[in-house]
Amino acid sequence: MKKEIPIITAFILLSLSVSAYAFDPLDLAKLKKTKFCPACDLSGADLSRMNLRDAYLSGSNLKGANLSKARLRWAYLGNANMENANLKDADLRNAVLSWSNLEGADFTGAKIKGAYFVGAIWTDGTRCDFTSKGRCDRCLNWSIKDSKCLDAK
Repeated sequence: MKKEIPIITAFILLSLSVSAYAFDPLDLAKLKKTKFCPACDLSGADLSRMNLRDAYLSGSNLKGANLSKARLRWAYLGNANMENANLKDADLRNAVLSWSNLEGADFTGAKIKGAYFVGAIWTDGTRCDFTSKGRCDRCLNWSIKDSKCLDAK
């Protein structure tokens, strides 16, 4: 029995780590078919090079997703969890990423002109101010109570 405990423990830990980024295949199929997938679980999904122009992904879980070279112009990604997502060379022009979690996301080479980042948590963990269009104007003193930036301007 003592020899089985480490094996069982290892199996449990492996199961937990694999499921951390396990997307729902039905959600992925829905996204591919309709481009309308609010609150979908696409965590860890490979969406690279996918044409998601005008897609609606409000509140979706895209944690750890691969969106490299994806076409996301005019996509709505408000309130999405995009923590540690790969957005290298993605086209996010005029996309809405307001109130999304972008901590740890990689925007290397991404086109973000006109994209809205209002209230988003930026890659470094700071909150974006209400002036954040095409870039994240960081707010270091965010008031949760008042839902606004208290930095001196």
